[in-house]
Amino acid sequence: MTNPLVLAESEAVELKKSLAELLRRIHLVEAWGRGVPLILENAPDASFIEIGGLFITRFMRPSALDAMTEVGAKAGIETGRETSRENPETSIESPETSRETDTDVVSPDTLAGLSTARKILLHLQLEPASTAKDLAQRVGITEKGVRYHIEQLKKQGKLRHVGPTKGGYWEVIGEDKQ
Repeated sequence: MTNPLVLAESEAVELKKSLAELLRRIHLVEAWGRGVPLILENAPDASFIEIGGLFITRFMRPSALDAMTEVGAKAGIETGRETSRENPETSIESPETSRETDTDVVSPDTLAGLSTARKILLHLQLEPASTAKDLAQRVGITEKGVRYHIEQLKKQGKLRHVGPTKGGYWEVIGEDKQ
């Protein structure tokens, strides 16, 4: 919580405690200072990051955990999995390969040793319709920085944009495609 009124620190702490108590009474929070310990106790795979002054907790879905069997140099972001889909017209089940992905799969620990360009490629494989703003938030650089890296990747033949500017998507090409 910020202190826009420029209160003395002791007054700001008291105000925060009063607000926390009010929220506890109306059952919007359990108790003051219990959030992170509860997360660590119940979701040990959760990751914590801070981007632009925001504290963000990422939870991995069980299906995403199953998909992440190997974490290596390429981070193992996508998997193909055999699923079945029932055709409503014929009531015949037909196998289909689906790509199960989740943007939350890319944890800060997974991306730690990767270059910025590689991080952008991994995020674009997960979310091909991502905007420069989305990528900037996920990778932790400015939008201008994202545009620079995208231009470099396009020149290197590793990335191309398909379709119109607002309705298109990014396609990772070449050896960087998983």
